[in-house]
Amino acid sequence: MISKQGETGNARNPSKWVFLLESRKFWAAVVGLALVVFRGFYPDFPVSDELITKALLVVIAYIVSTALEDAGVGRWLKP
Repeated sequence: MISKQGETGNARNPSKWVFLLESRKFWAAVVGLALVVFRGFYPDFPVSDELITKALLVVIAYIVSTALEDAGVGRWLKP
């Protein structure tokens, strides 16, 4: 397959951008960042700092658990 100059991926070898955009960890991080940025721009929004902290802890736990699953650690934990 002939690729265009500057193109880093093809049907067999997708680019890093494709992997990034398909990553569940990436999108969880984007949601967490959006939460913090939204709270920064709208400090009067009726959501407490405690709730934002708890939501970010859930996002962090999701990212870590997904990373462990992707690494294959989950296969040893299944009965």
